[in-house]
Amino acid sequence: MEVKKHVLHILRFLCFMLIVTILLCYFSNVLKVNEIRSSTGRNQVVQEFNAEYKDSIDVLLAGDSTSLNSFVPAKLWKDEKITSYALGYGYAYPSEIYFDIKKIFERQKPKILLLEVSFMVGELEVIDNNLYCQDTVNGLVDYFNDELLGNINYIFPVMKYKSSFKDKTLGDMFTIKPKALNNIYKGYSIKKNVLAPSEKLKPEKNTDLINNGEIYTRKIKNLCEKNNCKMILIFAPQIACWTEVKHNIILNLSEKLGVEFVDYNVNTDKLIKNFSWNTDTADGGTHLNYSGATKVTNAIKNLILNDDSFCKSSFDQKIIKKWNKDSEDFFREMEGN
Repeated sequence: MEVKKHVLHILRFLCFMLIVTILLCYFSNVLKVNEIRSSTGRNQVVQEFNAEYKDSIDVLLAGDSTSLNSFVPAKLWKDEKITSYALGYGYAYPSEIYFDIKKIFERQKPKILLLEVSFMVGELEVIDNNLYCQDTVNGLVDYFNDELLGNINYIFPVMKYKSSFKDKTLGDMFTIKPKALNNIYKGYSIKKNVLAPSEKLKPEKNTDLINNGEIYTRKIKNLCEKNNCKMILIFAPQIACWTEVKHNIILNLSEKLGVEFVDYNVNTDKLIKNFSWNTDTADGGTHLNYSGATKVTNAIKNLILNDDSFCKSSFDQKIIKKWNKDSEDFFREMEGN
């Protein structure tokens, strides 16, 4: 009798877990989008990346909105026939970028990862007159929370997409969404307006790596090493938010990890040809406009071409045809605006 009772409990638990799994899969699909939208959510970013052919991306740029406004993949293809993609979100977290890159390596084999680091360095939160990130217990709780949610989202992205619930209608609950949505922008987020900086950011207090930035940068480096991908840390031009303290923090991190670091806020005139803060930023020095992004893309192109370890892939005609068309459509759209 006792054995039957235990078996019944196990069967109930298994049925419960099966129902939960089905619901997670179902709502992960519900929260996808049907078509490309101008306001890109986390779900759309993943669907757009999935539209790229398997093993067709040689260079990956990852980070937050700063990176998405700083790099134009279509230009890199037009100039050098190098495939690339800008992956990221506004208000990105290091753990989120890590799990995204982990997922990407299942379908793509980029040879270079450019990790834009501005989102992982900032002002430590202060609680009860103590630096929050220096509290070992809270730091461990944050890390395990990131790991738990990250691993759940890695399998069932419903939690990652949860903010999309507010935009859903009843009809969306019963519509099968496309897994992939081709976007000619390849992750680039365009800004065309011009607003020169008025004043530089005042130095922040207690500036350091935030949101377990060092831990996840190390984990990303390990992923790259396992997949024969070179990781380079970059700091995109961001005069409104950049400080020398932030530069030194990332420099120390790069030296600790043994990776290259390029800060485009230092010797900007030499690194980025014809760059000007008067014409190349969209919002006073936080994000670049299209003019600034094309110039930074040229600088990144030089960085890649001068890297002796990089050799661009030879793709089949299917991939070349897609990139030629997407690039032509992109520049045609730029000329029309």
